[in-house]
Amino acid sequence: MNLNPLDDFDSIQPSTGNYFISTYPPFSTWSESQNHFVKPTVDSAPTEEPLGLYIHIPFCLKKCDFCYYLSVTGKSAEDQSRYVDTLLSEAEIYAQKTYLSGRKISFIYFGGGTPSLLKPNEIKRLGLGLKELFPTNSETEISFECSPKTVTDEKIDSLKSIGVTRVSMGVQSFDNEILLKNGRVHKVEDVLKAYEKIKNGSFKCMNIDLMAGMLTEKWESWNSTVQQAIKLQPDSITVYPTEHPANTKQYKDLSLENERVKPTSWIEKRDRVKHAFKQLEEQGYTVATAYSALKDPVKHQFKYQHHVWNGGDMLGLGLSSYSYLKGIHFQNSTSFTDYQEKVALGRQPIKRARSLLSSELLIREFILALKFGKISKLSFLNRFGIDVLKEFWNELLSLSQAGLVEIDDDEVHLTREGLLRADTIALLFYLPEHQEIRYS
Repeated sequence: MNLNPLDDFDSIQPSTGNYFISTYPPFSTWSESQNHFVKPTVDSAPTEEPLGLYIHIPFCLKKCDFCYYLSVTGKSAEDQSRYVDTLLSEAEIYAQKTYLSGRKISFIYFGGGTPSLLKPNEIKRLGLGLKELFPTNSETEISFECSPKTVTDEKIDSLKSIGVTRVSMGVQSFDNEILLKNGRVHKVEDVLKAYEKIKNGSFKCMNIDLMAGMLTEKWESWNSTVQQAIKLQPDSITVYPTEHPANTKQYKDLSLENERVKPTSWIEKRDRVKHAFKQLEEQGYTVATAYSALKDPVKHQFKYQHHVWNGGDMLGLGLSSYSYLKGIHFQNSTSFTDYQEKVALGRQPIKRARSLLSSELLIREFILALKFGKISKLSFLNRFGIDVLKEFWNELLSLSQAGLVEIDDDEVHLTREGLLRADTIALLFYLPEHQEIRYS
């Protein structure tokens, strides 16, 4: 990919489902044939390096039209309780592995789906059970995703009881018509009620998620959403451009010939994220990553993100969750039956895996670090013994000429225009065999 002018980068329209890059190599390169790499990894010698835990809760009141994560609706309280049982059993399997036992826990992240759909007693049972198997300390970040419609005082109490430090609420928009059009079950009034309950819980960090370029969103409604988010003064505001992956209802609807609603262009979505960042900075927030702005970048640092993007080990528990341990990627089964049956037999419920080559490890950490807006030459020299400024000079020069990065002797800094295109820029550093393939 040989590009120079900024217009060339704006002409790139990410292919379906290939915009947000959460790891490398692409998921489509993972396979069952590499599952055998996992066992020797988890059975290898102990390490003192910190470990992160990701816990996937797949239950939802309704699947959003734009959602591409594995989630299910209509599960009973008994189904949810059984799932918590399985999660704790899976955690126990891994807690006995030599490579994982006794590790310092950097973070526990409860994602979904809708974790806050669990009953208060199940939240407490799951959280306390995990902490027995993987003991935390005062420095451990415990994050919990909440949907506005499911927040109650009892659930806030349960989050406090398991030591949650960071609550993230999926708001997306402060426009009821846009929320309805995009399949969200909550309304603005639900957001405001839930926000007050969470605020009264006095958690260390409160984050709200916004999505730029949702269907039917106009510039005026986006600006109003940003202003209302600022008015609430959360500790952290995350802003994502809307995607329409092929496994979503929205993608299928947009594919119909009679569909009159057209998706917002990527150029316009970037402009809206850029506008949001500018408004947030004017109100004292600091743009910390390609997607987030923080009131206090030190106090409200998102440990989950920093740990994963800097190459730290993460163990994923639950249906479809994925892990990264010692240069090995692996993903859990995406079938409820298969996942629960394997765990019941004391087996790791792995669906597919990928062992990374040394060149792929370097690229993985480099492109994830781009999301912070800064690449440190010294950091990569210490970890890989490679000068990334020399290794990727041609690509960095092209980006510099396009006004997307600034290069000095020790660091690469993404300009604001570069930061807005961090995921597109990342494609320049892919190995040739990975540049034209499906991401997931």
